[in-house]
Amino acid sequence: MNARRLRVLAVWLGCVAFAAIVVARAHYITDLSAFLPAHPTPTQQLLVDQLRDGPASRLILIAIEQGDLASRARASLGLVERLRKDPAFSSVNNGELVAGQRDREFLFQHRYLLSEAVNAQRFTAGGLRAAIVETIENLASPAGLLFKSLLPRDPTGELLNIIDQLARSPAPQSRDGVWVSSDGNRALAVAQTAANGSDSDAQSKAIDAIRAAFAAAAAESAAAEEAASAAGAAAGGGVVSAAGAGASVLLPQALSTNAATKALKASLVFIYRYPRNI
Repeated sequence: MNARRLRVLAVWLGCVAFAAIVVARAHYITDLSAFLPAHPTPTQQLLVDQLRDGPASRLILIAIEQGDLASRARASLGLVERLRKDPAFSSVNNGELVAGQRDREFLFQHRYLLSEAVNAQRFTAGGLRAAIVETIENLASPAGLLFKSLLPRDPTGELLNIIDQLARSPAPQSRDGVWVSSDGNRALAVAQTAANGSDSDAQSKAIDAIRAAFAAAAAESAAAEEAASAAGAAAGGGVVSAAGAGASVLLPQALSTNAATKALKASLVFIYRYPRNI
């Protein structure tokens, strides 16, 4: 009997050691890159990197619906105000003008990277002369006084070129000072997380923060006007990553619990040789 128990104990210890080795050597991937080729081409590798750590992987699109236009706008303003105080987000925008100064500073600091007019010819003697002449001519336009102070710091007028580029690009509609969908039934906002999109734990916390901030903002908006509370939804790479990570944790837990229960029953049957008591 003792020898049999020792054999069972040895088998059990072996299984435990094998399971520990499997867990230690296992590599878990919870982002969308798991569905891409194992040996990608350079183009595919760029896509993988962007899915894991690129700017798009950190963007979360927030939509606020239900209620009237004014209540959605108030909820959007309250939501963004709360999220901007949260260090989990590097940027939160909903189209309100308060972000204009910060955006202008960013554009000015990165003007040589963002301007389509910048090339090798731009910084030759002839290119610089032509750019400065054009900038001086632009000062005579109706908007020239607004950019007069920039001339000593931006003589080639790169900031003006960027503003012209942005003016040609489509932008979301704006009502009551916030972005709205094309049909006007949703208020829109965009949040960028400080953590990478591949960090599913940080993305999950960021989503929880969005939900908490939205609940507070929506309740405050509804209480102010005694109107129906708005509803919110979020989408983006971080949302998918967090949802996938949650599923990848719950499913193995359920399978391992089921397998452990069956293994325990089999062990008891082997030891006592009497299944009716199990």
